[in-house]
Amino acid sequence: MRAARHYHHNRSIASSSTRRGSFAPAVIVALVAVVSCVALVLDKLWLEAARSELQTGVEAAALGAGRFLATDDLLRANSDNLLRVEKARQAALQVATRNTIAGRAVELDFGPEGSIRFGKLIQNESDGETLFIETDENPTSVVVLGEHTRAKDNPVAMFWQGVGGVNSADVAARAEATVDNRIVAFRPLQGVPIPILPMAILKDDSKRERPSWKQDIELRKGRDENGYDEATNTVTQQPDGIPEILLTSTAYQGNPAKANVHIFSLNMNTLQSDMLRHVQSGWSLQDFPADEPEFRLDRGPMSFPAVPDWSGTMPNELHNLIGQCRIVLLYEAYSGGDVTCREAVAGRILNVSVGQDGSCKMVFQPGVLTTRTGVLAQETLVPLTAQVGPNKYVYKLQLTF
Repeated sequence: MRAARHYHHNRSIASSSTRRGSFAPAVIVALVAVVSCVALVLDKLWLEAARSELQTGVEAAALGAGRFLATDDLLRANSDNLLRVEKARQAALQVATRNTIAGRAVELDFGPEGSIRFGKLIQNESDGETLFIETDENPTSVVVLGEHTRAKDNPVAMFWQGVGGVNSADVAARAEATVDNRIVAFRPLQGVPIPILPMAILKDDSKRERPSWKQDIELRKGRDENGYDEATNTVTQQPDGIPEILLTSTAYQGNPAKANVHIFSLNMNTLQSDMLRHVQSGWSLQDFPADEPEFRLDRGPMSFPAVPDWSGTMPNELHNLIGQCRIVLLYEAYSGGDVTCREAVAGRILNVSVGQDGSCKMVFQPGVLTTRTGVLAQETLVPLTAQVGPNKYVYKLQLTF
């Protein structure tokens, strides 16, 4: 009996070993399938992340290039279109290389027929479709093509190489940025104030007794003794082809009507602390009503209370702004303590001093400013009330598609 029981036990062990042996290949096959599926999912996520990174990189490059399509050079009589295009191309390349795709720098083809194309957006009259027409003649748009492909010899390596016999994949992205100066309003964004300096400059003086924007800037009769180097962010003592205007505020106990520049408040309820903040950084969302957070240029003359006293910290605050390009307003009349304005321009303070009579004197030069806070006609929250022409000093820079 013991032998029989011993024999039966050995047969059970052999049968169990056979079953385990038959399951082993199935388990291996299942594991291979699971690992392959996981690898495919990881590769898909890896490529989606790479496409997102490349899209971010080309958008940043397009915006970086777009900024150089509207610069102070447009205000010079001998404006150099080709130099602006070349600077824009260089900017796109520099910005792109600061971005990464799958752990490596975004690469662009720097050639004339490469990744960076310049042109203008034209609306097709037949179907209303907006088309990008390539041209290097005063372009207002730039297209950046990001291509990490086998054809370019820079494909994206797969996260899990070897699965399915594929070690790399092609990834491409496109971005387009445009500058547009058909500005009808300004709208602060969250964390991005309107870059305005609440300062009004005399537009015209019919008696020619004071420097004015029309005479000194538009008619180019102002002096040109200084310049501004955008590369180093410094004021130079060399002419740069852009005229300047000498601004003089009200003298101590003087007649405000004799001045040709005034600091103004957004409204009668503006606190002194807010006034200083406006001078330092501009108008933010908190300075506008929630139902219409816009500063409109299409509603005719606008009156603002002028700040009567420039003493104290104001000259120092203005000195801290030297070199910064900011939006300012042109005023047509000063009456009853108010300045009446209609037009927005842009420029920068080059020098600030205080005269013996207590007046603040500034050398001011026009400039070209690009801002995301600009509002085009089709973007206004409420319908326009008047036509506003292109602004030669202020442009909106945005991604267009």
